[in-house]
Amino acid sequence: MMVRRSGRQDAQKWRMSSFFSSKPTVGSMGAPEPQEGICEVPAAGAQTPNKVWKRLLAVAMVAIAVLTLAATASSIGAGAATATTYKVTATNGTAIRQSANAQSKQLGVFAYGSVLVVTSIQNFGGYSWGYVQSYTASAGSWGYMKEKGWVALKNCVPFTPPKTTAKTTTTTKKTTAKPAPTTTKPAATTTKPKTTNPSPPTTKPQPTTTKPVCRVNLSADKLKAKAGEPFKIYATTSLTVTKVVLEVLYPNGATYTYTLTSSDGVKWSKTGLTLPKGNNIRILAKATSSTVSAQSNWVYVTVI
Repeated sequence: MMVRRSGRQDAQKWRMSSFFSSKPTVGSMGAPEPQEGICEVPAAGAQTPNKVWKRLLAVAMVAIAVLTLAATASSIGAGAATATTYKVTATNGTAIRQSANAQSKQLGVFAYGSVLVVTSIQNFGGYSWGYVQSYTASAGSWGYMKEKGWVALKNCVPFTPPKTTAKTTTTTKKTTAKPAPTTTKPAATTTKPKTTNPSPPTTKPQPTTTKPVCRVNLSADKLKAKAGEPFKIYATTSLTVTKVVLEVLYPNGATYTYTLTSSDGVKWSKTGLTLPKGNNIRILAKATSSTVSAQSNWVYVTVI
């Protein structure tokens, strides 16, 4: 059955449809014009933006947790980074091990005198263990370990490396002070030197102490005689003397002395001289005087 609408009802319907379909202008109702948009309903299984952000945030939190756990594990294994220097005092050196345990794998040995940089310390098995980061060999060369590990600190002592101070060389210039010029003039001398006549020397000449030489020439009337047979000795002097003495020397060392006689102090003789038997008997004449120095010749006589 058809229902006929009146003209009045159609007019009201047109007004309502035009009201809801028309856009409000700026200034009407006191608000700006909203942007048009299509409201889409998400398909089945699709994620909304809020869900995507929540999923990304969850993944980031998991990553942060993993990194925190890794850092914690590494700090537990290697210890806190508190670098301390130790020096190996064990004569045979000390072993470096994979973990802080005397039964763990040995990685090497640090020689006596090596200097170790320890960054962490742990106590295990009754010992203190140090985690070695780097070292200085006993020979003096610095090195980094290929495999880092732990050493028992009972074989080491804390060590403070000597500080190296740079030498500063200072060059000092030598300054030679010049002497100040003298301004004082020497005072003029007003006193004239006195001239004195030289006095004659008062020293008397000393007498000469050298005695004149008196030469004595000795000879015999024969140089070969028989025992008990007398012979004569002659002597002449170059100066007048008071006495002449004969000295007769035998080869065995015996000595005889005879005095010569003179009438004038120049010619001297000894008559009737007898000598015992002997070969090469040496005779010497000496002039004795306080004022002369005598020189004489020897005469050799053989008595058979």
